[in-house]
Amino acid sequence: MIELKITDLQDTQTYKIITAPLVSSPIIAETDVTTIDNNISTYYTGTKRQFTIDLGWMSKADYTALVAFRDRQYTDLKYPLITITGDENINVTNLPAKMTLNAQNVADHCGTVTNIQVVFRESKQMP
Repeated sequence: MIELKITDLQDTQTYKIITAPLVSSPIIAETDVTTIDNNISTYYTGTKRQFTIDLGWMSKADYTALVAFRDRQYTDLKYPLITITGDENINVTNLPAKMTLNAQNVADHCGTVTNIQVVFRESKQMP
């Protein structure tokens, strides 16, 4: 089973990733310049990763904790650190990553939130 651990200055939470997929996508920093003779020169400066994770559903309290991580990256001016374990193809330990979260879908009167998707974009930690 894959686990996602999110840590920031105020909290640490671990989430079990039950539903698939967990998608790791490269973000390639490159610029193509078309020269006067219509050829292309590519300037490559690096590669980072983006992780898109479907968490399925969770209680209102767990979702509130997840939203708090997202919100604190703006108030603390520090990206959360993520660790992903249980997947032999993804090796992530305490990686600073900008966090985005999709809209809240409340499924019932108990506050259960469904269709949760979180995206982490690898980055250098904010100064």
